[in-house]
Amino acid sequence: MAMAMAKEVCLGGGGNPSSASSSPKSSTNTVVGNFSLEEIPAKWDDLPAIRDRMRNGESLIMRFDSTVGKTEAASAVEATVENLKLNTPVLLPIMEIMAINDLRLPSIEALIGAIEDFYQLCKKTVRQPDYVYQEAWSIRRMIG
Repeated sequence: MAMAMAKEVCLGGGGNPSSASSSPKSSTNTVVGNFSLEEIPAKWDDLPAIRDRMRNGESLIMRFDSTVGKTEAASAVEATVENLKLNTPVLLPIMEIMAINDLRLPSIEALIGAIEDFYQLCKKTVRQPDYVYQEAWSIRRMIG
């Protein structure tokens, strides 16, 4: 059922060519939602695994380096099985919101805002805009 809903969202309708938009831009709008992520920073802060990352001076998003077999802080993270497992605590609250919003992806702007708010909530030095931007795109890659 969820897979059918995801396929329908990606197709921009029920798969019917007459309901799908011919413009790539409007097709993107059916995949990306315009919903708020304002509760995400508090949810992240409530999770011990993420709080531990912050206490250890790590980042919100982590990467598994298979060459050395350990995790590392990174802003740009690919959607590999290891990275998905490692970042599950970060991704699940967002996916819960996506579930009630027709499986649409959050906008990059909403993700950036949530990440910045989270770092402020943790009383961590706000990361450089480029770093937060890369973290937002990493989250989008992993949940996409």
